[in-house]
Amino acid sequence: MKKGTDPTAAFRTNEELVKALSECMEQEKPYLDTALQPDRLAGYLNIPEHQLLTLLKESFGQTFQEYVDSYRVEAFKYIVKYESYARYTPGALAEHCGFVSTSCLLEAFRRIAGISPGDFIRSLGGAMQEWGRLSGA
Repeated sequence: MKKGTDPTAAFRTNEELVKALSECMEQEKPYLDTALQPDRLAGYLNIPEHQLLTLLKESFGQTFQEYVDSYRVEAFKYIVKYESYARYTPGALAEHCGFVSTSCLLEAFRRIAGISPGDFIRSLGGAMQEWGRLSGA
């Protein structure tokens, strides 16, 4: 069955849809795609785009972009904590986490984490080297 054509999808509860969405985000990792749009994410759940947007607002109190960026910020944190982030340029790491640009990473990280990505790296004892741009200074 093609995405978006499940006739039973409209009868799933919000709780079931939230669970399916969380599973999708954890397993499929669509947030890593820099071009991810609401219609494509809705397709994973076989629901219309407007239903996804309503679900995000009602269940998470977030817009589509806020929801997706929260996963992208967590991807950044994971790489910095557990992988060798130094092998990436700031722009490459931003794209690897699903952000279109370093400035999008900076803005989302500050909004979600309350600090800059550079400050986060420093809080872990990481070296900044060419990462000075991520301090947001």
